[in-house]
Amino acid sequence: MRPVVNTRGNRVTLTVDSMARAAFAVLVLFASLHLAAYPLDSKKSETQGQNAPETPAATSAPGKELADILDKKIDAVYRRDFLSEVLDDLDMRAGLRSAIPHSIAATFMFTLEEKQITVKQVLENLAADGKLDLEYRGDTVVFWKKADDKVLSDLEKKLKEGDTEARREAVYELAFLGDRRIYRSLFLALEDKETVVVAQAVSMLQENHSATLCYGEGSHGVVDTLTKIRTAPSNASFDDDAIMLLGAARDESAVEPLLALLKDTHANIQMNSITALGATHDPRAVEPLIGLLRDPDKTIRWNAASALGELRDPRAVEPLIALLKDDTGVAQYTVSDALAQIRDPRAVDALIALSADSDAYERAYAAYALRHFIEPRVVDQLIGLCKDGDAGVRFNAALALGATRDVRAVEPLTALLKDGEASVQTEAYDALGQTRDPRILGLLNGPMKDANENVRAEACYALARTRDPGAMKPLLALLADKDASVRASAASALRYTRESRAIVEPLFALLKDKDETVRSNAVSTLRNTGDTGAVDTFVAYLKDTDKGKRLFAIEVLGNTQDPRIADLLLPLLNDAEAPVRFKAANVLGHMRDPRVVAPLIALLKDENADVRSNAAVALGACRDIRCKAALAEYKKDEADRKRKAATKY
Repeated sequence: MRPVVNTRGNRVTLTVDSMARAAFAVLVLFASLHLAAYPLDSKKSETQGQNAPETPAATSAPGKELADILDKKIDAVYRRDFLSEVLDDLDMRAGLRSAIPHSIAATFMFTLEEKQITVKQVLENLAADGKLDLEYRGDTVVFWKKADDKVLSDLEKKLKEGDTEARREAVYELAFLGDRRIYRSLFLALEDKETVVVAQAVSMLQENHSATLCYGEGSHGVVDTLTKIRTAPSNASFDDDAIMLLGAARDESAVEPLLALLKDTHANIQMNSITALGATHDPRAVEPLIGLLRDPDKTIRWNAASALGELRDPRAVEPLIALLKDDTGVAQYTVSDALAQIRDPRAVDALIALSADSDAYERAYAAYALRHFIEPRVVDQLIGLCKDGDAGVRFNAALALGATRDVRAVEPLTALLKDGEASVQTEAYDALGQTRDPRILGLLNGPMKDANENVRAEACYALARTRDPGAMKPLLALLADKDASVRASAASALRYTRESRAIVEPLFALLKDKDETVRSNAVSTLRNTGDTGAVDTFVAYLKDTDKGKRLFAIEVLGNTQDPRIADLLLPLLNDAEAPVRFKAANVLGHMRDPRVVAPLIALLKDENADVRSNAAVALGACRDIRCKAALAEYKKDEADRKRKAATKY
């Protein structure tokens, strides 16, 4: 088996060459389940706040480590990039730590094309363009979006004076704001007398604010509150989230309790405490986690290595290098990536040595990790790996070269466009797009007629990543491709173009495409064109006499993840058409808005069995403890289950 680490979006997958796909499928499944159960997501903990007994003070002058990063000069080429995408790019290229509330990650699109501009200037442009507040907190930059004072005041009043349901709604609405002032209220909700309100606050803080709650107003003292929450038997259903929030609080008083949980007999608690310790950024967590690198349980070793990567403490480098030589398989990815996160020069030597190992696993994982080290000797090594005899190694070498954006990568990547493995070809196209070299657009014209649909699909993203205005024409042509995956990729990639008006009509045509992913991507890009008429059209469709238009509008508006959409969709739970009620229930359940719970419970008695079934699924997605009794009663109805199995609409 020859592994390939493949990253798309925030997901990490492992693939192999055609000779080993079946055998490796079991390992991929295990790795996916493991990652889901025991979080290893560096994005969450990498953007945590500074360890301090009080809320870290915002400063106009960054610390020395951060100041050095801010002074770095880069070629900034961003065209319609989201805030989170720009910050991820700056982390990769300059080692910048950042923190933002989840709700502002994709609230505006940023365009900046400037050669040799400092990282600090990029951040200041970001703040100005998005009307955001920019703060320096120790080694981290933090962005906030100020909320309307009246909106904030009304929600605070609702949380203090409203009934249980009103308080839950206030928590939900507060959590979708990106203002530093919301945390006092959300922390107050953690002490609410009603468990349902506490559960809502824990869930929303973990999902939307784990990166920033330590910087918010009133964060001191939240550790005591979270500790009390964990000791209450009635709160067992959200214990995992509470543990993660203890780490996110970045308060020194949380470290000892988390260290104690390392000895817990429940595996999930132990694993979550390891991840939470990485989020603390506290030096006291380093040695205990290093000790776990020798644990006989490989999942503990993997999680400990990942947490050490988040801590970025140089003491972990040598132990991680030692583990890199001892462990095999998926652990190689975890350990090598942890070394890459620490960004210690000693890791470069170790990873380069590993990239010359006789085993292709080691070479592939080392190549992937080297993407974090943008220096000449790394580029030279990756160029050499482009000629490796193993397809997985060549894939990862191409991926890493794209991340370096070194012009020397263009020639070896161009050679890989003719590789015998389609996966290597597609990654080479993508990497070429990342280099943003002026020659790339011409090189990428070939894939438009390639017989392999995967290559054509990847060429779409490669074209988009060039940020070249000339990319729009071939992307528009690919909207008519015979393969759905290519049409979907082209629709998604078009959001990077500046010519938003030119793409609205072709994307609207895709709204009738037979493939759901194509329609969804077209919708997503339409929402980001800045054309307000698009969203207004979908809202109007909700009242259209055509059932198909109502169904499509629900799908579109549900993807916006805007809390206001609940008000528009709730009436459709009473629609005359069962399919409309079905789809509205599905969308509302995944919004996790407390206002939707009671209407969904009522829908458990709908005349249509499939609607009842979907309402039950939606209630499960709500993660609301009020659903428990209603669902328990629903499951008892044996006759209903029989009717449900036999009834179609």
